[in-house]
Amino acid sequence: VQEAWDCMWHVPEGSDAATPGPPPSVLLLMVAFEVRRGSVKRACAVLERALQRRETRQSALIWRCYLDLAIEDGRPEAAKRLFYRAINACPWSKSLWMHSLRRTEIRALLDSQELADVVQLMGDKELRLRTMVEEVAPV
Repeated sequence: VQEAWDCMWHVPEGSDAATPGPPPSVLLLMVAFEVRRGSVKRACAVLERALQRRETRQSALIWRCYLDLAIEDGRPEAAKRLFYRAINACPWSKSLWMHSLRRTEIRALLDSQELADVVQLMGDKELRLRTMVEEVAPV
């Protein structure tokens, strides 16, 4: 498996990070494989490497997977940092914003000013909430 994985990531000499790597579906399969093996650190390394690629950096699905992995691994502070990285990479993805705000582990780390700033930023990006944020993601 490792050999096949390395072949997919192989970047020819003289190429840059824009060279296509494995598609998101294969990345998520590899992450699932590593998690089942009990190697969360390797799964995180796979996701970090994927996020260095131009074609997967803006994949909201990969960011959501990474956020969930950090939370399930008991690292909510890391998940909060990932949240900010994710909304920087995918500011257009309302599902990513809402997924993150619904996770109580991330929400608990946002003080009222940070939460107000996030909601304001959503409005600036023209991502509208049709209800109060407390109803969507209770504290």
